[in-house]
Amino acid sequence: MRVKAMKRMIVGFACVCMPLAAWAQALDPVPFLKAPPDPDGAILTTRSFWRMRIVQESPEIVKPSGAIAHGHVRVTDPRYRGTQMHSFFRGNKEARLVPEDFWEAVPRAPDRVVRLPSDTPADWANPEFDDGDWIRMPGPVFENFWSRNERNKLILMRGYFQVDDPKTAGDLTLSLWYRGGAVVYLNGREVARAHMPDGLPDGAVALRTPAEPYPLSADLCEDGFVLPWGRQTAQGRLRKKPPDVQTRVAGRVRALSDVAIPAARLRAGVNVLAVSIHRAPTPSARYVTRNRGASGISDDLWWTRLGLHHIALSAESGAIRPNIGPSAGCGFKVWNQNAAQQVRVGAYPDPAAELNPLRIVAARNGTFSGHLVAGDEKPIEGLGVEVSALEGPDGAVIPAAAVEVRYALPDGANNAFDSLEEFPPETVALSRERATQPLWIRVAVPADIPGGLYRGRLTVSARDVVPVEVPLVVEVAAWTLPPHSEFAAHMDFMQSPDTVAMAYDVPMWSDAHMALLDKTFSLLGSMANKTLFITAIPRTHMGNEHAMIRWARDDDGEFQPNFAIVEKYLDVAMKHMGRIPGVILYAWEPARSDGHALAAGTAQRVNDRPLLFTAWDPESGELSNRTGPEWGTPEAKEFWKKLTDGLRPVLEQRGLEDSLLFGLLGDNRASKQAMDDICNAWPGAHWAVHSHYYCTEWQGYPMGMLIALWGLRYHPRPVEEGYGFGWSAERWESYYPRHMSLRSRLSEHRCQMEAYMGARYGKAPFLMTREGVRGLGRLGADFWPVLKDGRGRVRDTLAGRFPEAVWGTLNLNWGVPRVLGQGRKGPIPTMRSEAFREGAQELEARVYVEKALLDDDAPALLGEDLMRRARTALDERIRMAKRTAPDRGAADAEAWYISSGWS
Repeated sequence: MRVKAMKRMIVGFACVCMPLAAWAQALDPVPFLKAPPDPDGAILTTRSFWRMRIVQESPEIVKPSGAIAHGHVRVTDPRYRGTQMHSFFRGNKEARLVPEDFWEAVPRAPDRVVRLPSDTPADWANPEFDDGDWIRMPGPVFENFWSRNERNKLILMRGYFQVDDPKTAGDLTLSLWYRGGAVVYLNGREVARAHMPDGLPDGAVALRTPAEPYPLSADLCEDGFVLPWGRQTAQGRLRKKPPDVQTRVAGRVRALSDVAIPAARLRAGVNVLAVSIHRAPTPSARYVTRNRGASGISDDLWWTRLGLHHIALSAESGAIRPNIGPSAGCGFKVWNQNAAQQVRVGAYPDPAAELNPLRIVAARNGTFSGHLVAGDEKPIEGLGVEVSALEGPDGAVIPAAAVEVRYALPDGANNAFDSLEEFPPETVALSRERATQPLWIRVAVPADIPGGLYRGRLTVSARDVVPVEVPLVVEVAAWTLPPHSEFAAHMDFMQSPDTVAMAYDVPMWSDAHMALLDKTFSLLGSMANKTLFITAIPRTHMGNEHAMIRWARDDDGEFQPNFAIVEKYLDVAMKHMGRIPGVILYAWEPARSDGHALAAGTAQRVNDRPLLFTAWDPESGELSNRTGPEWGTPEAKEFWKKLTDGLRPVLEQRGLEDSLLFGLLGDNRASKQAMDDICNAWPGAHWAVHSHYYCTEWQGYPMGMLIALWGLRYHPRPVEEGYGFGWSAERWESYYPRHMSLRSRLSEHRCQMEAYMGARYGKAPFLMTREGVRGLGRLGADFWPVLKDGRGRVRDTLAGRFPEAVWGTLNLNWGVPRVLGQGRKGPIPTMRSEAFREGAQELEARVYVEKALLDDDAPALLGEDLMRRARTALDERIRMAKRTAPDRGAADAEAWYISSGWS
C-alpha cells in the first residue's frame, strides 16, 4: 500500500509540476531579450558581487510641453472622478489612453519632493569611498519588468578588480544593458555615458539628473492602445498588437556596447568601476486611472524606467585579475557586511575589495550590532576575535567586556546564516567549496557615557593565517534609551516551555529547564515582549501535553490546584521582562480547530471542548490528563473558582492582578456558558484573542488583547494622509503579520513593528491619538522542530501537535514559529531576533520624539526650527518603515533598505 501511495503521489506531483514549469517558462518577461554570455577575458560581470545603493525619489513626468518635472497627473473632469476610465489588461482586453481633455499634469513643489536616502556623498565613485554599509549583491537589478515601483530613482554600483601592473595591461571593453540612462566611472573619472543629458554646466552628470525620456512608441500603439508589459507580450495574448511589438518592448532596454576604456585609466592595485543608472521620466500621456477617487490617475506602467540587465568589463591582458566568482589564491579574508543583510552558505569575498572600518550607530543604554564575514578556500581552524576597549571623548571608555562577538550558524531558510552562537566553531568546514563564517558584533552601550565617536579594534585570527585587524567605530547618540521593560512596543512572542525541555532533553520544570528558560526570557525581554502564556489546560494548540497548573488531591480526597510551576515561570520571566502587561491564562480550547478563516465566530465556529485538566500525584510524580466537570454545571463553576481564587494571590504578590487575560480565542470561539463558568469568580474579566478577524468583545466579555490579521482598521498610510500613535492607544490591538515567515527579510523584521505603530484608521483625524496598533502579535519564540517522524528524524514543531488543536491557517507554522535559535548550551539570538530587538530600540526613539512634539508646550520649549527638523525626521522614518515592511513584502524593498543608510 505504501508503494502504491508513493507512486500516486509522484505521478500527481509530476502532473502539477510539469504544467507549473511550462507556465513559469511562459512567464519569462521578454524571452527574446537574452543577455549575451560573458566575454573572454571578463573581469567584472553581472554575476560579480557589487556594492550597491538604491535611491528612491518622487516620480518625474514629461509634461505635454516637453518639460521634465517632479509631479503627478490628476483628473480635471468631475464626471470621471472616482470612476475607472479605462480597462486594465485582463485576458484579451486592452487599456486605452484617457483623453487628454480629462487630465492635467501637476508639478510637485520642491519641498514636497521625497528622496530616500536624502543624500549620497559626491565622491561615491572614488576608489577610497567607504561603501561598507551598502548592499553586497550580484545583478541583475529590476531587470524582469515585474518591478513596478516608480519611486526607484537610481542604481549606484561599485565593482572591484586588481591590476598587477598597469603598464602591461591592455585596454578594457565595457558592455552595459539597462533601462533609463547610464554613466560609467573608472577610479572616480567618467569614462562613458549614454541616454543622459549634459547635466551640470561643466559637463558632469549630477546624481539627480533624470535620463532621457523614452519615445511614446515604447508605450503606445499607433491606434492609441497601451502597449502591455513584457509577460503579456511574450504570451502573445493581445488581439490587437503591432507587428513589431517585440521590438518595441525590447527597445525599452538600452545599451552601451563595446565601449573602449584606455589602459591609461588603470592604476596599480585596487581599481573601482562605478556605474550610476538613472531613471527616465514618464510621459504624462501614459498615465491611466487606478480607481483612486479624485486623485485617481496613477502610473500603471507594468514596467519601470530603471533597471540593470547586463554588464561585462573585459580585457585581453592577464595583468588584470578577474572578480567574477570565488578566486583561487585569495586566502583568508575578512569583509564588511551590512547588518540588515543575511549571508548565504558559500559566500565569498571580493578579492580586491578593501576592508573598511566596522561602523555602528548607537544610543546609550542600548545594544547595537555590526556585521563582518570571514572566509577562506580551505577549512578555517581556531577562529577567534579579540576585542579592544573603545576610547571616546573626554577619556570616556566603552570596556571590551561590553563588546560581544557571536558566530552565525548556517541554519536559516534558503541556505542563509541565522542563529548567533556565543562560541566560535572549532572548524569552519567547506560548503560549496568555501569556508564562510559571519561574525556578529554587539555593543552594549553604558547609560552614563557622553555621546560622540568611540574607537577601538577587532582582531580576527585563525590558525596558520595572518591576523586581520578591523577598526571599530561606534557613534553614540547623546540620548538614553529607557529599560526595555518600559518600551512602548507591545510584542507578543509565544514561548514554549515544552519545546525547550524536549530540545535539550531536560526534565520539565527542573533546575536545568529553568536555567534554559532564563536565557530565553533574557532575549525576549530585550525584544519588548509583553505576554506570557500560563496553561490551565493540557493539549492546547501550543502542543503542551500537560498544563502548568496541576491538581492534586487533598486530605479529603478533593482535587486542589497547585501553582508552584506557575510561580517559577512567572519569576523567571519577570526577571527579564519586568511587570508583564499580558498574562494569558490559557483556559479554553475548541473541540475542533482545523478549519480555515471562513465564518469565524459563527454558529459552526462556537464549540467547546470538554474540560480537561492535569492531575498530579505528589508521591509518585505521575501526571495524567483527566476530564473535568461539564460546562454549565455547579461543579464547573466551583472548579474554576478554585483555580482563579488560588491564582489571584500569586499574581497580586507580583503586581500582576490587572494583567490577567483569559484565553485563548481564535477563529473558533467559546460559548457564553463556558466563558461564564471560567470567569464566574473573576469580576470584570477580560479575554485575549488571536484571530484572522477583528474582535473587540465576545459573548459580552471585552477583549483585553486583540491580535488580528484582517479587519484591524488601522493600516500604514502615506505620511501626507497623517498617521497614528499606537503607543497612546487605550485598547491593546496588535497586527498579526502572518505573511512573515522564516524566509522573510531582515529588513521586514526590523521595520514591520514601526510601520504598524504609525498605522491609522483612514477616516480618522490627521493626528490620531488614543487609537492605533501597539505592536505585532502571534509570533513564535522558540517552536523548534522537536517531534520525530517514523524514521526517528526530527521534523515537526509542537504547534498544532494534537489533532483536535491544529488551528488551521492560524497555526504558528504558517507564520513565524520561532525567532530564537537553538544553541549548543541554550537558546540564542538570531539575526531575525536582533532585527526585531533593534527595531524596538529605534521605535522607542521615534516615540520619544513624537511625545515631545505632541506636548502642549512644545512650540515654546523646542522652537519652530527644531520642531520642523523633528517633523521631517519622523516623516522620513515613517516612509522608510512603510516602504520596507508592506503587508505582503516587496521584491525590491530589501535592496533599497539595506543600502539606504538606515543606521
